[in-house]
Amino acid sequence: MKITRIVFLIIYFALFTYHCLSSLQSASESSELSMDITEVVIKIIESFKQEVKDVDKLHSIVRKVIGHFAYFGLIGLFGFLTYYFFTESLKYTLIFTAISGALMALESELLQFFASERGPSIVDALIDYSGYVLASIALFLIVYIAKQIKKKEMNKGNGAFKELE
Repeated sequence: MKITRIVFLIIYFALFTYHCLSSLQSASESSELSMDITEVVIKIIESFKQEVKDVDKLHSIVRKVIGHFAYFGLIGLFGFLTYYFFTESLKYTLIFTAISGALMALESELLQFFASERGPSIVDALIDYSGYVLASIALFLIVYIAKQIKKKEMNKGNGAFKELE
């Protein structure tokens, strides 16, 4: 379990560090990267024999959904698991996740003050935080339900032993 903690911690900080570095890219570099992803999405859409009529609108959606929401969702998954592996407490994991998600969303947007042709956006920070929190809540529910099932099975097992006594 100790190695798992370290691996998740490293991945968690690597994902966040990458996002911070991306926040420092110029507007043109950032747009170029997201346009590469948009082109992949266009190819996927066109493979279903659908035409993309508004590439700029799709590009904007890709930036918000993949670049902010989904990426922060990924960070949130690793954040939740990292905190859970270290604390082994769902309560503290939720607290740490909520606080760190907010701080990361704000920090990544504030870094854009230092990027050429970019600036922070409260809307983007909210999208980032939403992705982080939604992924964390989904994982919380999975872990909580799994713990409840395990607890129920343990109680059933204990009852069976009592009957044998």
